Amino acid sequence: MSATGNDLSDLSIAARRVSASLVEGIHLRLDLFSLEFGEERRRVSMILLTTLALALAGFMVLLCVNAALLIVFWDEWRVEVALGLCGFYSAAALGLAFANARRIRRGVRAFEATREVLESDRRSLREPS
Repeated sequence: MSATGNDLSDLSIAARRVSASLVEGIHLRLDLFSLEFGEERRRVSMILLTTLALALAGFMVLLCVNAALLIVFWDEWRVEVALGLCGFYSAAALGLAFANARRIRRGVRAFEATREVLESDRRSLREPS
């Protein structure tokens, strides 16, 4: 009976070690995910903030340039200048939209390290030991 008790004790110890390893593995993956999430959030926040500042500054410059051009050509070419400016800004907006779409498609995948760790976990679980 003591041999069976020893086997159960050894099995219990092994089960505790396995469960502790699983909990630690899950904890490490959650830490990695939270770290990457924080980095991604900070990166996106800075991109949005600088984009907003850039858009505001660009709008002010374009407003001043438009006003100056219309003032200079008010007497003879005001309609033509206004239409030319509209065409220029329309072409610029289309070019920027295409460039932005291309940049979004080529962008870095978020949570890349977490994906790699989870993929290696999945491969190691499927491969026979």
